[in-house]
Amino acid sequence: MVPRLASRQGRARALCAASLVLGLSAAFGAGGCGGSSGSADGLAGAAGATADGASGVDTGPRRPTDCAEGAGLELYLLDDFELGAATSAYTNNEVCEDCADLEADELLACQDRCRSSQDPTDYDKPLPAELIPGGRCGGRYALHVQTQAFHQWGGVVGFKLGAGFDASAYDGVAFWGRIAWGTRAVLRASVLDPETDATYLDPDTGEALCEEDNTLDVFQEACDPFGGYTILNGDWQLFLVPFEEMRQRGYGHVSAELDLSQLRQVSLEYGMGGWDFWVDDLALYRKAAP
Repeated sequence: MVPRLASRQGRARALCAASLVLGLSAAFGAGGCGGSSGSADGLAGAAGATADGASGVDTGPRRPTDCAEGAGLELYLLDDFELGAATSAYTNNEVCEDCADLEADELLACQDRCRSSQDPTDYDKPLPAELIPGGRCGGRYALHVQTQAFHQWGGVVGFKLGAGFDASAYDGVAFWGRIAWGTRAVLRASVLDPETDATYLDPDTGEALCEEDNTLDVFQEACDPFGGYTILNGDWQLFLVPFEEMRQRGYGHVSAELDLSQLRQVSLEYGMGGWDFWVDDLALYRKAAP
């Protein structure tokens, strides 16, 4: 299913008013808006634990948000969270992934470990958003992720685009984000296309073009999505990750190029350490026509 263009509230924002382009995308000139709050015991945020022992308390932004960031851009909005939940998102991490093949009592115990490792988890349906303390640029809700300290690969929030979305008219991925001061800050924005998505089956062979598992026996064929890095801080900022600057990490199945005509997912990846971050107004962007 192709993601919605904007929520009712998102379309109505005075600060985010914009012209529609081709009936699909709205101008990014007013800065995009959304929100959240809250904390989970034992997770980053109030405790703020990171892999190196640092801790952070979320005291909120230290400077006013520049709602005019992104003027001159147009977007295809994937989610602004203004309905109080994500519309097509899932989340996973190094603790929760172990639950997939378990049953009965073992599954229940694993689900408890999963819920203790992160808030929210994929067991929260739909994935909830939270109210932004004080709001942001006219928006009220955003996705707020808090985690324990991860020691293997971390976690991911993915936004599914269905069987394949033609993003060839867009320049990259955009989102607004911030962290609790003192917690991990480097998020990787990545995208899946047919050669980097294990759920895609080649129409000729009926087989996937890469392996979902990245253990040593299939490591050379593991799915290696294209992506680029962003560095967040405690203030709300707009982040742009151009498609042309996205690269594979260098392991697994090598893809000649990113197939923008069949994007299947946009993801935000967070690695080892403890996390407390907010994400809002995730979109595909392009420069506005003169």
